[in-house]
This record gives sequence, C-alpha cells and structure tokens, in this order.
Amino acid sequence: MSLIGTKIGEFKVQAYHNADFKEVTHKDLEGKWSAVFFYPADFTFV
Repeated sequence: MSLIGTKIGEFKVQAYHNADFKEVTHKDLEGKWSAVFFYPADFTFV
C-alpha cells in the first residue's frame, strides 16, 4: 500500500537528532518532503 502524496494529521512526537531529543510537530514538516518512520519500543529481531 503506497501512501506517497498523502497528507498526515496533526501530531507531536519526540525525535532523536544530533545526540539530543527534540519535539517535532506537523507544523515543522509543512511544505517539506518528509519520510516518517516508527519503531515501537518493543521492537524484536524475530
């Protein structure tokens, strides 16, 4: 299923960038090409 060109809803998340955590919202990504990845805390190598 392709979601290319799909607009995402409002969100506020913590991101890790350059050895620091920062808050990222949908407003930070408006008008920019973005790739959003989600890794759940219980990620396993199964």
